[in-house]
Amino acid sequence: MKAILYLCILTLACSGCRKDQKAAFNPDYFIFGTSYGMCRADCTHLFKVSGGQTYPDSIDRGLTPMYFSSVPLDSAKAAIASEVQQALPASVRYSDAEKVIGCPDCRDQGTIYIEYAQAGKVYVIRMDTDETAVPADLRAFCNQLQNAITKLK
Repeated sequence: MKAILYLCILTLACSGCRKDQKAAFNPDYFIFGTSYGMCRADCTHLFKVSGGQTYPDSIDRGLTPMYFSSVPLDSAKAAIASEVQQALPASVRYSDAEKVIGCPDCRDQGTIYIEYAQAGKVYVIRMDTDETAVPADLRAFCNQLQNAITKLK
């Protein structure tokens, strides 16, 4: 009888330990997008996820200062932005306060920009848009982010 009880307890304890479960990534806010330094028109496309809403940027060039619309995007577009947020690979989450991957915008190819805050700490990631300059484990995320920006514009 003790063996059966022990097996039941062990089974229940391990049932929540499956490797395919992903913890939700819910920072205080999450900003993502692209920026192109040597562009003459609307060269920056950023989106801010905050409080369950997604806001488009209201800037044309550069990354600073950042301004966002006070009018959120519709729920379908907010869902796309939320998917990007959840897809940020764990390998780059919380690793450094500032992280540069590749050589963003060094050859006028643009920058993938990500910023988020958690517990008062701000994290910034700048990535190359050139797929060959980004580690293989980040390429699918970069493609997803760029496809999402096209849908959100």
